Amino acid sequence: MHMASGKGDLFELFIRFLPFRFMPWWLQLTVIAAIVAIVVAAWTIKRTRKIAARRAARTKAEATAEG
Repeated sequence: MHMASGKGDLFELFIRFLPFRFMPWWLQLTVIAAIVAIVVAAWTIKRTRKIAARRAARTKAEATAEG
């Protein structure tokens, strides 16, 4: 049973699309490292925005409770 996410399916499709047989090893590593960097950056940005939203909501709640 295949239980992958949509992002995993896209990644598999992208990997199958790349002509790794015809690419030098250093280019393969560069492409994979770029993909990983993009995914980590997107996750980090999403996470920091979520934390900032929670912090803003908490600050707003504290300000209304005080005054």
